[in-house]
Amino acid sequence: MTVQYDPKVIYKFAERLYKQAASIAAKYALLGLLLCGGIGTGLVLIENAPVFLAVMFAGIGLIVGAIIGDEYGFKLRLQAQQALCQVKIEEHVRFAATVHAAGITAQPGSASVPLVQAASAYSAPLS
Repeated sequence: MTVQYDPKVIYKFAERLYKQAASIAAKYALLGLLLCGGIGTGLVLIENAPVFLAVMFAGIGLIVGAIIGDEYGFKLRLQAQQALCQVKIEEHVRFAATVHAAGITAQPGSASVPLVQAASAYSAPLS
């Protein structure tokens, strides 16, 4: 089996990371709420602590879980951006190689008609 470069795989990977990042903060907030709320409820039942303690533990767990989840979601979005950046770098390098292979040189500030011709010869991968 021959493995070949396919940017569609990277785009799909980035989409999945963004979908996962969109819901991760809520999942962590719920997890924090349940864990800390459970601890608070246990203290109320076992130690006869005030019920407000269970509510306070649940609220703190909710906030801390949301903060941790948001940070994790940011890391997932950053990972997606890094993957997309690598695809764009590859596309630009492939275009530059096409221009170089065609022997086209452009002077800064000059009309870039030869570059348009090179761009039409360039076969960019479909995204």
